[in-house]
Amino acid sequence: MFLLGLPTAHAGVVIGANFTGSNEGQSGFYPPDTMGAAGPNSYVELLNGIYAVYNKSGALTSRTSLDNFWVSAGVTPVNGAFDPRISYDPNSGHWFASSLDFGSLSAGGNNNVLLAESVDSDPTHGWPAVQIHAASGGAFADYDMLGLNGTQVVVGMNMFNSSSMTTQFLSIPTADLLALDTSHVGFVSSSSTGFSAHPAYDFSGTGALLFLSDYDTPGGQIRGGTVNGSTLTLSTPAAATAYGEIGAPAEPGGNTLTTNIDDRFSGEVYREGNFLYTAQNVDSGGRGAGRWIIYDLTLGTVAHEGLISDPNHDYTYGSIAVDAREKR
Repeated sequence: MFLLGLPTAHAGVVIGANFTGSNEGQSGFYPPDTMGAAGPNSYVELLNGIYAVYNKSGALTSRTSLDNFWVSAGVTPVNGAFDPRISYDPNSGHWFASSLDFGSLSAGGNNNVLLAESVDSDPTHGWPAVQIHAASGGAFADYDMLGLNGTQVVVGMNMFNSSSMTTQFLSIPTADLLALDTSHVGFVSSSSTGFSAHPAYDFSGTGALLFLSDYDTPGGQIRGGTVNGSTLTLSTPAAATAYGEIGAPAEPGGNTLTTNIDDRFSGEVYREGNFLYTAQNVDSGGRGAGRWIIYDLTLGTVAHEGLISDPNHDYTYGSIAVDAREKR
């Protein structure tokens, strides 16, 4: 991952102690799809094959499999769960998690979205969950991306069938999720958002939820919009520096055993004030590089962007974080 350095105004921020998380031998899955979030007193690790909770000193307090996490929350993944996502909402004091399951593979790949909301700020106190069928007609939902605000939780997905790919958003009112009420679930699909459109974390917002997509990075465009239940609104594509798609990272000895993600947004999308922040992987001179983007919601344009790169090294799978002290 790459790290965007903190400005001088943030010199008082202290990085906490490192600790060893779960490994492939414990999870049994490769790739791990590493994912985690920090809350008031806990760090929760959610990855392919593992759900684990640590205290802020890095001590493990609980660990189980990803499938057992969902079963304990009240749903059973069909043929196993994958692509976990997790976030803590400081305004509501709840954790939110999502995954997909593999579904009925013999029936063309129809699968399900798994969504859970913790009962309070302690992740060990329980997670009521729902299981919602993602699509019909043989489409397979992949690469779920979680976003939320004060009134709705949204999952973005890439939907694949034998001949095409579209994006789809599933939304559920936040209060309904905790009550396990799926009567107001909304779906909306589009072939115009761009691949892997990512709902935003907008912890102080309500109503329509914002999203961003890399849309056409080689063509120098990204795209935003909103989801509100079953209503999708697309913004005009915004100009951004054009970059080619990232290739395999160079390894000592010329090996190419590792891979990079493509130019979809690899980091989360966060709203702070009137701006969205995200990160993606791009090509720079034949090397993997990290591009960060600040998107202006008022103008619908890229307000700032930057590149973290090195002619002799690859950067990949970047992430980004922002808080209310961020100054542009």
